[in-house]
Amino acid sequence: MEEENNLQLTADSLKCLEEFVNMAKDYSNPCELKPKEKFNSGLFARTYTLLYDNEAASGAFHNYCCSAIEGFIKTHFSYLEQRDSKEILEKFLETFKSFSTFSRLWSNALAHVDNMYIRFLNRGKTTTVKSMELFNTLIFEKFSGFIVENLINAINELRESESVRTDMIRDVISIFITCGTRNPITLIGDDENTTKWGGEVDLRLYKEEFLKPFLSRTRLYYTNKFAELWKTCDFLEFIHEFRRIQIKERYIVESILDKSSHCEVMTELLFIVSKNEFIKTQIRQEASNLRQLIFDQKFVEIEDIIQFCQEISVGIKELSSELRLMITSDLEKVFNDNNDSNDSVNLTDALVNYRFQIHQFIEEKLLGAKFFLKAKQSCFEEKLRSCYKTEWLASYCDNFFTKEVKKYDDMEITMHLENIIDLLKLIDDREHFLAYYFYYQYNRMLAQTYSNYYAEREMVDKLTEQLGETSMKRISKLLIDIELSQDLQDEFCKSEICEDALPFDMSTVVLSSTILEKAQERYQDECLVIPTELELCKKVYEHFYKSKYSQRKLQWIYTRGEIVMETKFTPHPYTLNVNCYQASILCQFEAHESLTVEELQRLTFMDRSVLVKQLKHLCNPKKNLLCSKYKSHPLFLDPDIITLNLKFSHPLLKINYIPKIGPKIKENKQEIHEEVKPLKEELEMADIKQTKALIVHMMKKRKVMHQKDIVYKMMRKRAKLRRSEKMILGCIEQLAEAEYMAYMDESRENYKYMP
Repeated sequence: MEEENNLQLTADSLKCLEEFVNMAKDYSNPCELKPKEKFNSGLFARTYTLLYDNEAASGAFHNYCCSAIEGFIKTHFSYLEQRDSKEILEKFLETFKSFSTFSRLWSNALAHVDNMYIRFLNRGKTTTVKSMELFNTLIFEKFSGFIVENLINAINELRESESVRTDMIRDVISIFITCGTRNPITLIGDDENTTKWGGEVDLRLYKEEFLKPFLSRTRLYYTNKFAELWKTCDFLEFIHEFRRIQIKERYIVESILDKSSHCEVMTELLFIVSKNEFIKTQIRQEASNLRQLIFDQKFVEIEDIIQFCQEISVGIKELSSELRLMITSDLEKVFNDNNDSNDSVNLTDALVNYRFQIHQFIEEKLLGAKFFLKAKQSCFEEKLRSCYKTEWLASYCDNFFTKEVKKYDDMEITMHLENIIDLLKLIDDREHFLAYYFYYQYNRMLAQTYSNYYAEREMVDKLTEQLGETSMKRISKLLIDIELSQDLQDEFCKSEICEDALPFDMSTVVLSSTILEKAQERYQDECLVIPTELELCKKVYEHFYKSKYSQRKLQWIYTRGEIVMETKFTPHPYTLNVNCYQASILCQFEAHESLTVEELQRLTFMDRSVLVKQLKHLCNPKKNLLCSKYKSHPLFLDPDIITLNLKFSHPLLKINYIPKIGPKIKENKQEIHEEVKPLKEELEMADIKQTKALIVHMMKKRKVMHQKDIVYKMMRKRAKLRRSEKMILGCIEQLAEAEYMAYMDESRENYKYMP
């Protein structure tokens, strides 16, 4: 009874609504209606006042509104039943716009009364949601396949450059997104007479109903398209045509589809090409001609092929193989051209230059493709590890810092050092390289033959970054000692004792005993009889040093001394560079015209082997300052007589007699190996110690680990210096014996941490 009374109260209002619905049905565009004038009438307002707090009456009123919307949908979308494709998209779009506007009118009307007169539980939003639900149920679920079919046909026409409106296709596709929107609301569009939908966007319906069949039909369309192209085009023409298709397809996709679909559609286009067996065969054949194209300098065609192969991931193996063959052939030529002369410096220089050139070639001409860079890297690694010796790179560095660095500015030096580091990365035995590098650098620093100290420091910084601080500790310490020694020398030169007591210049290099021990220097020369002038220099410097460091002891290494002497028995003076041993020998001829080898040994207190070695240099026929009975092949036996060559002459005014340790490693290979061996062993021991510490730290965290897991983690977690699996297994065994961890079973493969 109460419900009947409520309905009676709303009779006038329903009559007004019925009049509005009938008017809307008669209009092709409901936007022409002006609902605010109708709904602002006193009758309509009074009706809502009567509906206030009357749930049954308001519910009946709401149901009437929804049935009006349902009637609108059935009337205006009835043409879809005929399934006539002619201009169907235009009709569907216009009808949907009318439906959207009609829904907005009802929504605005209810919201207006709700806001102005009563608290009506926001029935306007509910009406909007209901209207979209009715559209999905009555129209979309039934006719979406028909609409999609017509959409795909229109897109294919657009691909063929036929006149199809992209804005119309885009708007129809957007209906699929609108129909999937959760909690939809109607909003006024840019134009007051248009309506757009808002709400929580959900693309699942759009992807399932439209995108999935669209991609399937796109695959079929372009499969047929590419098959036709191959009948009329060669490979490069096909690539150019494919690029044109890509550009057009990207324009179409960006014009009509949602942003989330752009990448998916373009990827599908590449997928179609990559799965075509005929196309793949043609690509591999063309990729196999890379070397010929490079030889013919057809770099534009090469770039097209590389880009195409990269995009579809086909032919990359063939391209890499061709480049590998080219690089391998070039490396063979580099080794053959330089191995004949047995000159490791020239070989390394050729390798550094070729590696830089091929890297630049790949970056500039081959688009810097990663698979080409990997091919280059593997070629160099294979060749260097089989044919290149570690000490050659250290020898090359010594030659560079001694001579070549003078030719370059700071930027060129940095680039050259980076090339050396790149070559070092390809060498397997880096510990061996470090031992040789330290040996050469030590000699450069003591002899002061380096040309640019800042370049030396920059190289050490780069090596430290690559190999770690632990490995570079002794080399860094050497440079620190050299810097401190230079400061000490400057202070000595400015001191009063130097100015008063020394009639000539004196330069010293003071190194810590640690560095000298690493360099395997010998101190057994304290009994050597040195010239009086040298003895004076020695005492003056010791007095200065004691005044600064009274607790320290200086030990002089005569093998590293360099003395500048001048001849007085020749028509014009010659300047001689000699070491302490040679100076001691020459000074004996101040009081004697000739001496036997036995007498020289007795006067100088020099070891026999050292004496003979120094006499060989002084009696060298090319610069024979001293003469022996056997001029060509002196034996230097005890009774052999050595005399001063009073007829000495030489084309140079400054002559060097100091034996060179030099860059030619072949001359003193055995000596270098003997001195390097303890350094290499120490590096290996430091690496083993570090490996053990890392294993213990890892076991302390995990408590229990399998042997293979330990090896795997250590190989991945290893420091800059290389570790072999054999070395890691040895460390595990040693830690187990030392009871840092214990076996868990008889297989000895599972370990547990022992606290």
